[in-house]
Amino acid sequence: IVLLLSRVFNRLAFDRQGVGKIVVARVDIPRGYKFVYWGKRVRWRGCQGPDKAMSFVPNGGVIDPTGCEGQQVQCMACPGPSERSNTKVTTVCFGKTYDRALIGRELETTELVKKGHQLLQWYGSKEWFEARGIPRTNVGTEEYPTPQRKKKPKPMAPTRGKGTGKGKGQEEGPGVEVSGGTGSGLVWGPRPSDLGGRLFEYSIHKLQGEPCSEQVGRVFPDLRDSLSAVGGTALGNNVLAVPTFQHSLLDLHPESGAPGDAVQMEMNKLHLNFVALESEVYGELTRLGYFCDSIDPLTGCAMHSRSGERYSEAVGSRELLGYEVRGHLIVHPQFGSCCYPVTLFSNAPEDVVRALMENTLQKLRVVPRQPL
Repeated sequence: IVLLLSRVFNRLAFDRQGVGKIVVARVDIPRGYKFVYWGKRVRWRGCQGPDKAMSFVPNGGVIDPTGCEGQQVQCMACPGPSERSNTKVTTVCFGKTYDRALIGRELETTELVKKGHQLLQWYGSKEWFEARGIPRTNVGTEEYPTPQRKKKPKPMAPTRGKGTGKGKGQEEGPGVEVSGGTGSGLVWGPRPSDLGGRLFEYSIHKLQGEPCSEQVGRVFPDLRDSLSAVGGTALGNNVLAVPTFQHSLLDLHPESGAPGDAVQMEMNKLHLNFVALESEVYGELTRLGYFCDSIDPLTGCAMHSRSGERYSEAVGSRELLGYEVRGHLIVHPQFGSCCYPVTLFSNAPEDVVRALMENTLQKLRVVPRQPL
């Protein structure tokens, strides 16, 4: 492996502040080229190089490349604010859970990497850099270019279809692209973060518009009835929606062609990540006397209170954030179709919800390098 990688990659010293070393392609590397992030298996607490450690199999500690001569990929830089990653980590691992020999985890290029261009791996959000006192900066240069983030397309202007009565774009149906607004009722975010080893995003919205409020009322009948009892029937004036998205290692769509067992394993991981976050938020908000409930990803119905109708995460993503929707498939602007959406609702004040989300994310944050 070392010989092969040495012919493909080149590790270079880099003098830009906060960047350090980089990895550059010696030849054109095609999309889908597989290579290994390898090192010694250690417990996280005994890791000698925590900033370069990568998660291994569940309960298997981390991969520590410290002192492993020839391990070049540990020097891949993290993309800056206007750059994007061109590699991803897969679910394939090499070695046993308690292996004492060298272990590894498979990486794969997500696009063509031309000769002389850098290989980038995402391993930390803004908070990752701030915690280490490192400025997050673009790492590409004229000599060693990096892939640039694609500019977000401008949302389609709302148009009224003939005879449909719909106020946005085309009539919705399977396989039809539907574009929405740009953050309906947005009061905070979208906020990028990390959750359980996955990129995570959330935002906070007021429910604007009668259709949206009525749908949430049908999903949470206990909430609707409690507001009606005190003379407040407009959920939009009383309830906040908190849509969340996790970046998945795989495309979870049934027709993606990804192996079924790998998809199920990834969905279980993402579900447990959300439950860990939601249980903390739900417990604290209900303790303070506020309503809080979430959409159960397994059923689409209320997770805690009396269940009503199913909630459509696709419709919510389109109406609240203006994200592209194709039939029932959400196309996240950064994660694409590799996303796991779940929405939380509460009648607590915005500052209370925001503070609790931030505190909980900080509490749950995983310290080792976070692979995509």
